[in-house]
Amino acid sequence: MRTLTGWDKIRSSLKESKRKRVSIGLLDSRLIMEEAMTIAEDTKKIAFRESRLRSLVKSLGYRIISIAGTGILTWIITRDIRETVSITLIIQVFLIILYYSYERIWIKINWGRKVETI
Repeated sequence: MRTLTGWDKIRSSLKESKRKRVSIGLLDSRLIMEEAMTIAEDTKKIAFRESRLRSLVKSLGYRIISIAGTGILTWIITRDIRETVSITLIIQVFLIILYYSYERIWIKINWGRKVETI
């Protein structure tokens, strides 16, 4: 029988945890991440990195909310649907690019992060 590495222990524990939660219908990614971090404290340090795709999806999700807000505000001011649509679309495309860039820059900045070795 082989010895389990830190990652093997994490995978095994997460699979067991997932089975328990799915069986009672309470699968919660936050709890799974907390459990992974607890196990990691006993083995090795884990670093979670944010992918470009995650940053893009977050940007788009926020923009959907922002589009609704900008559209409503623009329509209240202009009372013209064509102007509302064109102004809202131009602003939102610009803000998607701006927000994505902002997120990617902050990922490279270590200020405010703590790295602890076990």
